[in-house]
Amino acid sequence: MDRCKNTKFYFGPIKSSLFIRDCDGCEITVACSQFRCRDLTNSKVFLYTPNDPIVESSTNLTFAPYNFKYPLLEDHSNSAVILGKFTDEEGVVQEKVNKWNLIFDFTKNESKDNFKLMKPSSFKVITV
Repeated sequence: MDRCKNTKFYFGPIKSSLFIRDCDGCEITVACSQFRCRDLTNSKVFLYTPNDPIVESSTNLTFAPYNFKYPLLEDHSNSAVILGKFTDEEGVVQEKVNKWNLIFDFTKNESKDNFKLMKPSSFKVITV
């Protein structure tokens, strides 16, 4: 997703990665296997991902857990293979969990955070 401004996006489960670049003022709701962004500014991200989200050269972001519900969500999540179990590098079976709050910031700013985490109690679940 490139060069979007002041736009709301609602994504059901995606088996692959979502990479967002050069966007401003967006609200993104997504469940994906991996989330990455570069030069994303002034935006909110409602996220489910079983892998650590990656932020690069981005500022004024707010992250919260995935908040989109619809009747086929669980079926779509299973088809996208973002739920369930996996075997790690050491052969240990692990349960996939939402790592929406375990953000890795490649361009961490020592004087100011590039992102903040929204309290789960302060957002609304969207149901269709």
